[in-house]
Amino acid sequence: METIDNWQYENELFAEGYNIVCGVDEVGRGPLVGPVVTACVVLPRDFVLEGLTDSKKLTEKKRDKYYDYIINNCTAYAVGECSPEEIDKYNILEATKIAMKRAIDKVNEQIKIDYVLIDGNMKFDFNYKYKSIVKGDSKSISIAAASVVAKVTRDRMLYELDEKYPMYGFKNHKGYPTKAHLEAINKYGLIDGYRKSYGPVMEILKKSKKEKRDLYDINSNKTNLTYYKDDKIPEGYYPMVVMIAIQNSKGEFLMQKRVKEKGGDYGVTGGHPKSGETPYEGIITEVKEELGIDISDNKIIEFASGCDGKDCYKMYYIKLDIDINSLNIQKEELSEVKWFSMDELKNMVNKKILNQDQIDFFIKCEKYINNEVK
Repeated sequence: METIDNWQYENELFAEGYNIVCGVDEVGRGPLVGPVVTACVVLPRDFVLEGLTDSKKLTEKKRDKYYDYIINNCTAYAVGECSPEEIDKYNILEATKIAMKRAIDKVNEQIKIDYVLIDGNMKFDFNYKYKSIVKGDSKSISIAAASVVAKVTRDRMLYELDEKYPMYGFKNHKGYPTKAHLEAINKYGLIDGYRKSYGPVMEILKKSKKEKRDLYDINSNKTNLTYYKDDKIPEGYYPMVVMIAIQNSKGEFLMQKRVKEKGGDYGVTGGHPKSGETPYEGIITEVKEELGIDISDNKIIEFASGCDGKDCYKMYYIKLDIDINSLNIQKEELSEVKWFSMDELKNMVNKKILNQDQIDFFIKCEKYINNEVK
């Protein structure tokens, strides 16, 4: 097995007259969360640490041991970071270079640097003389030392994050996009510190803009499954649809004209409860979001429920006199709200302004009211 002289690059520079040579490395370009961390280390010429190499090749126990030895026996060292916000702003490559320069500058304040050895193949526009070395953490002892310092520093950041948010499993995956990590952020959402420019995080953010909803079984019982609008629904599970018939003292029903519907057709007040809401809570939310009124203190009657093989549904009724001219319509797609008698509603079906399902809803409601309420 070939033995690598991990002092080769440093010794060549010493021979050329460079006295203070530092090694620089980074960790954390791939994770979805947290900063990218870099370290800059200057070692004395008589420094010896058997087995020091790329930190990724070392066990955690050995890394921790080497870390303590390095920071206690080096000539100088410093850590540089670039935050998730900076990563999103500049991109990860530029953020890594910024973090590296920060670490180098900190060391340069301690001791005047003559030459910088950097892991990788990056090019820099700064005043330091430098050399980029591919797989430098396995070839240069200074870079290997920086690799250990950066790795241990960042890992400890993730351990602290894990103590605060243990459900994400940061201590195991260190923020990398493992299956377990992706499942956790899909389940629990994003906390501060995620890199919003990274693909998996962007997907979560797209979903978070959509409304998360619960799924129900054929018996209208809520399950522990959720979905977003436009998601494919697993077989045997159904969305919950809530609708409410709002009737005034004249016996007229409230209808809403939706701009985005084909032909601007009128529709029933209702929608889908948000995840965590009961259907009852969901219909209160829908009325408040669509019409700008709070019906939570009114008597709301559930007059029908079921599952038709496509949706589960809950149908509600409320008697409420509303001045439609004073309504604060909340949703942009609603152009107007009007009262209609049952005869007018039936005529709207004949003119194909309403569909049969909608008139059936009001007929069912009126039948219930005549039998149960009056």
